[in-house]
Amino acid sequence: MRNFVAALAAALAVAAASVTAGCSSPAAKTSPACAPGNPGTGTVDGWLGYLGAHRADWGAVIDDGSGGTLRHAADSPLPTASALKLIHLAAYAREVATGRLDPARRIPLADWQRWYLPTDGGAHVKALQYLHIPAKGGVPTDPARHTVTVDQLADVMIRFSDSAAPDALRAVMGDGPLRQVMDDNGIGGPVPSLVGLYRSITESGARTDAQVVAAADRTYALSPAQLFRLMRSLASGSFGAGSDVARRLLEYQPAPPGLTGFGFKGGSLPGILTEVFEARRTDGSVAVGVLMVHRAAPSDLQRDVAAGMPHQKLLLQAMLESGMRNRMACAAGN
Repeated sequence: MRNFVAALAAALAVAAASVTAGCSSPAAKTSPACAPGNPGTGTVDGWLGYLGAHRADWGAVIDDGSGGTLRHAADSPLPTASALKLIHLAAYAREVATGRLDPARRIPLADWQRWYLPTDGGAHVKALQYLHIPAKGGVPTDPARHTVTVDQLADVMIRFSDSAAPDALRAVMGDGPLRQVMDDNGIGGPVPSLVGLYRSITESGARTDAQVVAAADRTYALSPAQLFRLMRSLASGSFGAGSDVARRLLEYQPAPPGLTGFGFKGGSLPGILTEVFEARRTDGSVAVGVLMVHRAAPSDLQRDVAAGMPHQKLLLQAMLESGMRNRMACAAGN
C-alpha cells in the first residue's frame, strides 16, 4: 500500500499553525481567499483547479474535529472502488471483538486464492510476498502447503488493498456481520463483492478507454457521507466493540508528530479515485476526510500518480487546515 509518511510530514508542517491555534471556522461559511486556479492533477494547486472545473464529478465530506467542515455532493452515490473494504474491515473487527471469530483461525490458502483475479494492480502479489508465500504472478507455487489466519487476510486487505481477501473473509463470516455494518450506516443494497465489482467491468464488453471508464462508473457506489460516517465511527470509537481492532489495522504506519494515529483506505479504478482518511490528535479530537472523484480522464489520473498523488496531500491539508478547506469550498462553488 502507498506510504503516506512523507506526505503527512509535509502536510502537517503546513497545517501546524492552524491546528495549534484551534481554528475551526466552517469552510462553507467563510469567503474563500483565493480562486481555484488552473486545472491540473500534478500538484495540490492544480487539483484545486481541477475540482473547480469538474464540480459535477466529485464529492467530499471533511470534518477537522473542531467544528470546521466541508461538504460537496455529500449524499450523492459515487463509485467506491476498494474503499468498500471498510465494510468488511468493520464487520471483521466486530466479530473478533465480540469473540465470535478467532483472529488466529487458519484457513487453507486455496480458500483465499479462489477469489483472486489478476486485475488488482499487483496487490495480491505484494500480499503473498509479505506473508512469505512462494508464488509466481500472484499464484502460489504450492498452495497445499500453506494456510493463513483471518487476521492476516484483514491485514493485507488494508495494507496492500488485496482484493481477494474481503471475499475470503466474507466466506468465513457470512453475510450477517457485513449486513449489520451496512444497516448501522444507512447502506442499502446487496453485500458488496470485489470479485463481482471487477467482473462487472471485465464482462461489460468495454474495449476503449472511454467504455472502461463508463463501466467502472457503474460499479458499487456509496455516498461520501456514508463512508465518512463509517470511518468516523471506527476512528472515534463510537462504532463500539471492534473499534480498536479496526484502528490497529488502519493505522499500521507510525503516526507523525502531533497525531496519535493516522488511518486510511483508498481505492482506484479507471476514472475513479476514492480516499477515506482519519487522523487522531493527542488532544483527543478526530479529523476525518472523504474525497471521491469519478469520470476522470485516464491521463489525469496517471499524472497524479506520477507526481506522487498530490490529491492525498490536498485532502489531508483540508482535514487539518482551515485555509485549505476554504480553497476547496471555493472549488466547490461554496
